[in-house]
Amino acid sequence: MQVRSWRRRMSVALLAGMLAVSSVAPAAADTELRDTGKVGAHSLQDTFAQPGARCRYTGASSSTSFEGPLTAINVRAPRIRARSGTQRVGWRVIVQRKRPGQSWTTVRRTAVVTATATTGKDAKLGRQRVAVSGPSSPGPSFRVLVKMIWYRGSKVEGTARHRVDRYLVVAGSTAGLVESGSCPGYTAWVEG
Repeated sequence: MQVRSWRRRMSVALLAGMLAVSSVAPAAADTELRDTGKVGAHSLQDTFAQPGARCRYTGASSSTSFEGPLTAINVRAPRIRARSGTQRVGWRVIVQRKRPGQSWTTVRRTAVVTATATTGKDAKLGRQRVAVSGPSSPGPSFRVLVKMIWYRGSKVEGTARHRVDRYLVVAGSTAGLVESGSCPGYTAWVEG
């Protein structure tokens, strides 16, 4: 009888251990930089499987290679919910550039796009496309910050700022690798 009881306790302990290991939270997708004021639930979809932004390049391509500058960044809309009840919310894209040996500087800001959200339903927001002028050879990198805004009437009640950390490289019509941290200003690759 004691052997069965011991086996049962071991089985329960083993099962509990396996459940604990399998329920570990996934790695953080984007980087939350800061919140100000009063904000509701919010997040970015930004993983290796579904990057938060797409780096679009145009240039010369063949069946096995591509070379060209960054021309646009398409940014996935954030998930934003109201802080309470029904609320107007918005978002904008901030594009920053970093040249070798220098710090990040803001080069583009989109207009704020607004929609209505509730505490139980995300605002219906679409992607934003930002035109970018990449160089004609390797050099600077570009990254995206997403600013989310909550309004009370016509006044800003709170903001949240996140940095996109995953970028899908799209050269011509071919989707390539997922980059971490930023879009290269110029890309060149050879399939092989």
